[in-house]
Amino acid sequence: MKEIACFITSHGFGHATRTAAVIEALSRQQRFIPRIFASTGEPLFHPTLKKYIYHHRLTDIGFCQKDSFHIDWQKTATELESLLPYREATISDLVRMCHNCCCVLCDISALGIVVAARLGIPSVLIENFTWDWFYSAQQDPHRRLESFGQYLKSIYRLADIHIQTQPVCSPSNVDLSCAPIYRRARTPVEKVRQDLPGADRKRVLITMGGLGFSPDFLAEMHALPEYFFLIAGQPQQYQPCENVLMLAQSDSFYHPDLIGGVDIVVFKSGYSTLAECRQAGTASICIQRQGFAESPVLEHYAQKHLGSHILSEEDFVSGRWLRTLPQLSLQAPAAATVNGADQVADYLLQRPDLWGGRH
Repeated sequence: MKEIACFITSHGFGHATRTAAVIEALSRQQRFIPRIFASTGEPLFHPTLKKYIYHHRLTDIGFCQKDSFHIDWQKTATELESLLPYREATISDLVRMCHNCCCVLCDISALGIVVAARLGIPSVLIENFTWDWFYSAQQDPHRRLESFGQYLKSIYRLADIHIQTQPVCSPSNVDLSCAPIYRRARTPVEKVRQDLPGADRKRVLITMGGLGFSPDFLAEMHALPEYFFLIAGQPQQYQPCENVLMLAQSDSFYHPDLIGGVDIVVFKSGYSTLAECRQAGTASICIQRQGFAESPVLEHYAQKHLGSHILSEEDFVSGRWLRTLPQLSLQAPAAATVNGADQVADYLLQRPDLWGGRH
């Protein structure tokens, strides 16, 4: 059976879930084994993919964070210096592991493009931004990232197929431009709502895109008994007060299902949750992230296409947003009718050069 190598940036869960959605869409029409290289953790792929080979590998740095809202520039530069330029030993080892692959999918790890070029097989770059754009757009106080961006840009140019998925940060002339990519919900909304606690209240999901978050505003939430708050991404499940439930990352609720089963989603401006809110047609509150180059693009999309209320980081972290939550007139947007994952799959299946192996 054919194998496809998938190189996924180690930064954030959104790129991993996006790749999983594309693989799932492809597998409905083409038989193959995905060979995944990532460091986001194998359990992230279990709910979406039936069959795959997982290699825990650091394929990329992206940037290092102090928390959900702040970048550690010094650590980012240090980590990039330890990885780039790619070591010959690293490339040779990956070439050996991918020798049976017919093509390489890269969400935005340039390392996969290098491996594909060495093997002489096609590479596919899927992105809504690339690291060269991110590093040049950032207000890096140390100005140490520009050279890394130029190095990565020279590799991105080698991709045989370039796909951009909305919302795009730096639109360019590409092979395919597609709708937002999201993992398909798999449980009927009625069943999810039945299984979730707080059925007699308005349910609010707070998610930081897989990152842990411990709120300092439990008292403010407890003072709103008409709401039931679910806070995702916790080490374990527990209930700190009567109308607040902390959900463990390993919880039985599939994240796209969870988003479809609540009344409001409060999320940091990140790709995967935005796309999953678009799928579900769930009302949302999008938290700004100052200093993240892609955030203004995501926030604009959320406001325009999801009708999201845009919330400042300060108002969120302080809990001030809860004072005005009952007065917000949040409207649920129309659910998406097109999944970018299907558009990508349809396009790639029409490219016989991807399935024949070496150039």
